[in-house]
Amino acid sequence: MGSDHVELKSLQSRRDQADRRLQALLAEMSSIGQKVKAERDELRRIDESIKKLKEKSDELVVSEHAILRYLERVKGVDIEAVKKEILPDTVREQNRLLGNGSFPAGTHRCKIRDGVVITILTKEEE
Repeated sequence: MGSDHVELKSLQSRRDQADRRLQALLAEMSSIGQKVKAERDELRRIDESIKKLKEKSDELVVSEHAILRYLERVKGVDIEAVKKEILPDTVREQNRLLGNGSFPAGTHRCKIRDGVVITILTKEEE
């Protein structure tokens, strides 16, 4: 009988612990559910705003990709040469050594964040 009593106490203790873990997970799940609902509501509001703006505007938009292809295919701009001019080897080396930042590249500066040139600054913009 003594061993049954010890096993019962052990099982009750394990059950209490499992119940506490379950309650914590359920509370977390409820919190996540509320966050998911809030994000869905936000997306719906944004989508509605986008739809309204599109309905009001009859102006066509030219994407940056289309502009790039136009420069390349119609105007004959060598995009690879432009990339090399934007990002010379000296800037690549500075970025490799220093990480994120703004680096001089002759007539301009390259602002680099996480391996991406995010903008170009002229001398006047420095």
